[in-house]
This record gives sequence, C-alpha cells and structure tokens, in this order.
Amino acid sequence: MKRQVTAVLALTAVLAACRTTTGGTSAPAPRSTTPSTHAGSSAPKVGPLGVVAVTLRGTNGSDHVSCSHIDTEFAVYPESGSIQWTASPRDTSIDVGSPQVRAPLPGVALTPAQGILGPDQKAVVHVSGTVDAPAKQFWVWVTAPSTAGVPGRDVIFTCDGR
Repeated sequence: MKRQVTAVLALTAVLAACRTTTGGTSAPAPRSTTPSTHAGSSAPKVGPLGVVAVTLRGTNGSDHVSCSHIDTEFAVYPESGSIQWTASPRDTSIDVGSPQVRAPLPGVALTPAQGILGPDQKAVVHVSGTVDAPAKQFWVWVTAPSTAGVPGRDVIFTCDGR
C-alpha cells in the first residue's frame, strides 16, 4: 500500500510539473476546424455560394446577332446571396452539355469573363467576335458555385444573316 501511495504522489508531482511548464495543461492544444487564410496556405478558399442569374434587360444587348460580327451584351447578377461567376461561350445549352466535354468557342470573346458580385450588384458582359458557319445559335454559360444545386444559367444567341 505504501508503494502505491508513493507512486501516486510521484505521478501527481510529475503532472504538476508538466502543468507549470506547458502553460496549465499537459494535453496538446486543440486544432482549429476553420480553414487558414494565411499567405502560402494550401487550404482551399471557398468563395460565395449564391445563385447566379442572367438577363438582357437593362443592357444594350440583343439575343439576335450577326455571327460574323458579334457585338452585344448581357447582365450577370446574384439571384440570391453573393456569387463568384465565370462565363464561357459554347456551342450547346448548359442543360445539354458538360464543361469537360463541350469546348468553348474560340472566336467569341467575353469582357469581363469572371467576377465576384454581392447582393444588388451586377456586371454587364460584352460579347464580341465571330462564330464559324454553319452555326445558327450559340450559348454563353454563366456558372457559379451554389449550395442550391444550380450550376449556372446560359444566354442563347441566334445568328442573323446566314
């Protein structure tokens, strides 16, 4: 019994010494569960997760264009929340295509082609360039990460004069 009491006292003394040298605890500090925002951090940064919307209203744009000389525009805005959006011209609707399968149209330029928008903000995207014949239509996909399961919207343009 005397040995057990001695062992307990010795262990208590060791633990007390550990508390004194480690700032009051012998357990490791808990890890943070929030992503780091320090420079050089490899943690992925999560952007806004609202729902993206597009419109021709309030712009000088038209959905009927000359595919040999495109000059139109449309607006991008958050339907809800904030958005981090990207736009790209495609040869099919966003509902049919997949970004991994459908290549962007190289002759169509979008300015700007990406951005971040908060509530009540909008960006006007200028569409210019050409679409090769025999195209009768093309689409601009506007995508943004969303918690609502909405990957994005598209704007359909019809070619006149062909």
